[in-house]
Amino acid sequence: MSAVAARYVGMRVVRGSGAPGSPLDVLSDRELEVLAEVARARSNAAIAEVLFISERSVEKHVAAILWKLGIVDDGSTNRRVSAALLYLTHAAERHAAALHTAALHTAELPTAV
Repeated sequence: MSAVAARYVGMRVVRGSGAPGSPLDVLSDRELEVLAEVARARSNAAIAEVLFISERSVEKHVAAILWKLGIVDDGSTNRRVSAALLYLTHAAERHAAALHTAALHTAELPTAV
């Protein structure tokens, strides 16, 4: 995992806070939680343990995530990695937008006299 990707693995994408029309908007809150754990390179067993659900539930959530995001098995790419990269990309965009907003608010603060 690259240093940039590792930095954003811990971020969560919150519904409605991403870019307009984010493909992640179609996912449920639980699916976003599962996808965040996939982006941390966790196995289904590890995800199940962290989220207190069964491995079978994780499998169903991962299948639903891949289907909703339109990530098909073309034989040339790993679908879990594709989903994780999509998550990380949107998490990075959300983080950049938050930093921009914070900078704007800081610039608007009155200076001490």
